[in-house]
Amino acid sequence: MGEPPNLMKALLTERHMQSHAAFCREYTAVARRIDPALASTAPGREQYQRWLSAG
Repeated sequence: MGEPPNLMKALLTERHMQSHAAFCREYTAVARRIDPALASTAPGREQYQRWLSAG
């Protein structure tokens, strides 16, 4: 059997946020609305890539 699909990767593709920069822009905007202290806590490029490659 094949690997199960990566839901995060599918959702980010659907929302046109495949790049780390696009993800961070959206993350920061949402975090700022939730709690301004979270606005500077976007995950690094390496963590983002790990999330996308996880099965």
